[in-house]
Amino acid sequence: MQIIRLAGDREREECPAEPLRRSTGEPALRVQSRLMKPKTLILRAAGTNCDGETAHAFELAGAEAQFVHVNRLLERPETLDEFQILAIPGGFSYGDDIAAGRILANQLTHHLKEPLHRFVESGKPVIGVCNGFQVLIKTDLLPGSVGGRSGQTCTLTHNDCHRFIDRWVHLSPRPHIRLA
Repeated sequence: MQIIRLAGDREREECPAEPLRRSTGEPALRVQSRLMKPKTLILRAAGTNCDGETAHAFELAGAEAQFVHVNRLLERPETLDEFQILAIPGGFSYGDDIAAGRILANQLTHHLKEPLHRFVESGKPVIGVCNGFQVLIKTDLLPGSVGGRSGQTCTLTHNDCHRFIDRWVHLSPRPHIRLA
């Protein structure tokens, strides 16, 4: 029995070398013994922060994180095709001088709209953290086309309590649901 290392030095038994069999005796699909390390693009721009923490979280989950500045992506939009996950971290991109995430969202919308929509349509996951979530809303990557309308179809608004709230939110994966 072999042991393979996962992120965080946890241990796990490797899949057996012999093919698995179904109850009918036919060979089942063989599970690869190598772990998949999806490449994650961590988008950087002036004022973004928590990109290091975002990369660390993806690496703990077994992904390979790579920082890419938005200017490099503008020069070579096809770079996006080399990645399986896109992460837009938080912070105060471009100082939030106009509105939270607005300048970065405009930059992405006007220069990378098609490559970003192809990325999403191919089923690759995208996450926006804090200011990055606002960028997703303002670029129409979230929620996407609703009722045949494109462009920004929703926005973020004030909390019901009318004050800033800072607390942990726990997320659970759910099957992808499309509004159409």
